[in-house]
Amino acid sequence: MDLSFKHHQGWLCQQHSFDKIKMWVNTLRSFYFFRAVGGHANDPDMFETRIKYADKHDLENILTRLGIDGLSESEPFGHKNIDNNRWFVSIDFQNQTIIFSKSTNYNVTDLDFEATRALDEKFENLGLRNKVDRDIIYDPCCVSLERYEELRG
Repeated sequence: MDLSFKHHQGWLCQQHSFDKIKMWVNTLRSFYFFRAVGGHANDPDMFETRIKYADKHDLENILTRLGIDGLSESEPFGHKNIDNNRWFVSIDFQNQTIIFSKSTNYNVTDLDFEATRALDEKFENLGLRNKVDRDIIYDPCCVSLERYEELRG
């Protein structure tokens, strides 16, 4: 898979400093910062991760452990509170993935980062970090250390 596409630094750092983005990508273990395409795409900057699940029982177990209810094949997405933080959670039943996204008004804030860091730690404590779908880094908007080596450190 191709990791050659990069936002130029001016676009990458349009909303947040290089140092802040660097801190985010070096701190988070299960989540990634996504830089919006922008323009007419109407997409937000956000923190996101995707958790793989093995089967229906595994899916239900993960959702229960995170305190998430009300998601089903007929209603596979919605805003959910996890530890007093509002997350957009969706289930991709075809790819057996749960997607967690955090954003505020098309941007990310320091509060979004703190909520993401808290959920990142919760994933570690619940043993979910090993279920992160690392193929997320191939999304061209994903700001990963694999794509942006200059953020390492």
